[in-house]
Amino acid sequence: SEGGSPPTDYVTLHQEHELRISSLEDVLGELTERSEAIQKELEQAKLRTASGAGEEQRLPALVGRLEQELGHLKADLSSWQRGQAGCEKAEAIREKVDVQIRETLRLIFSGDEHDSSVDWLLQKLSAQFVSKDDVQVLLRDLELQILRNITHHISVTRQMPTSETIVSAVSGAGISGITEAQARVIVNNALKLYSQDKTGMVDFALESGGECPIPPSRAGTGA
Repeated sequence: SEGGSPPTDYVTLHQEHELRISSLEDVLGELTERSEAIQKELEQAKLRTASGAGEEQRLPALVGRLEQELGHLKADLSSWQRGQAGCEKAEAIREKVDVQIRETLRLIFSGDEHDSSVDWLLQKLSAQFVSKDDVQVLLRDLELQILRNITHHISVTRQMPTSETIVSAVSGAGISGITEAQARVIVNNALKLYSQDKTGMVDFALESGGECPIPPSRAGTGA
């Protein structure tokens, strides 16, 4: 989410990188401690050798062990450096992708004097859609308009209009793309309102002017 929160994939990737870096730092700390311990042991070996306390025979084995420890340290350090480089590379890629996304948004909305922040983008996209409440109001108004037409149609023809006739009437009112099934739902809702107060709604429809976009000649025999 992605200015705003980044997408979830980027957040997860960033968290994984932070965890890897933390683990690598722990490894580096351990390597440092081991290196210091080896260095201290080497110094002690030198002192014992200088004292001549029979260390000549033990010295080769000690040196061999210390050299082996140093070899392990070098291998671990090399692995740590590769891991650190990998984290830095991944972070650079994430930043590059973020820049590319922002540049793409800027190009898409180049006609607007806004930055490409996600907050602004959400506001812009939200402005392109109506809310659920607005849709309910529009649907209610449409049902009332159809109800007025139905009451006028019934008062003139004494017949119920078919759903096909309603589709034609709604399309003629400038509302396109409605299917017969959707028209049937709207008609049923309007008929429910009609059945609740037949006389009052008929009077209201007639008093409102009674302009009916449903031609009587196209009326059916019942819906």
